[in-house]
Amino acid sequence: MRVLTIFVAAITLVSCAGTQERDLESFSADAVEGINLPEYTQEDRNDQELKAKAAFIYTLLYNTVELNTHRMNGETENQVFVHDSGGEAVYDKNGNLVKNCENMGSYNYAHYKKEPLLHFAVDIIPWLRWGNCREDTTTQAQRVSAYIKDIADALEISRSSEVGYFLPEGFSFYNSAQNQTIAFFLTALDHSGFNLYNFVLNGQASEENRGEFLQLLEAGFISNLKMPNKLSKRDAVTGAPS
Repeated sequence: MRVLTIFVAAITLVSCAGTQERDLESFSADAVEGINLPEYTQEDRNDQELKAKAAFIYTLLYNTVELNTHRMNGETENQVFVHDSGGEAVYDKNGNLVKNCENMGSYNYAHYKKEPLLHFAVDIIPWLRWGNCREDTTTQAQRVSAYIKDIADALEISRSSEVGYFLPEGFSFYNSAQNQTIAFFLTALDHSGFNLYNFVLNGQASEENRGEFLQLLEAGFISNLKMPNKLSKRDAVTGAPS
């Protein structure tokens, strides 16, 4: 059964150094300022339903290749290359480095494969809120729509994988960035009352259910982001640090 796979599959991933991780935790808190997110505790590790949802979200983000997010404004043939450090380079259909604000490669504080929950908290949420730099012409709705397309691709990879859904070794709800990412997804779906637990266990075989999940997740992301448009502590939110 998939529910068993969720709890036994784990991999060891590289973690940030202590000081850097504390700095990122602080920045992740700034990134979600104004969004009403629940805070989970270590006791929640015993909540099998919550853990199943967390494993699903973790695996989904682990498989999310950010391609559509660098194909804004009709640049549908851009290709993205990710360095081991997490930094990105984007090239257009002619092999030229993309330098426009909306689609250029960004500096990432966390690698999407090594630390997917942290990456979402410190790199994706700020981008969804503020864009790639001050000159970004895209709207929040456009950025959310592009990211959901990448999530849709990740869903197909995740549900067909023999590994199943998993959490990293040493996963802890004490990590506030991990809390924020999981809470962001669950709060987004709570807006509609979507039963994510049932979807994880039984609902993904249906194309209709998958479509509903993606549609409601997109609407929930937009609802989460409806807040005063504050400036980030960085000049370029997902670009090089200020």
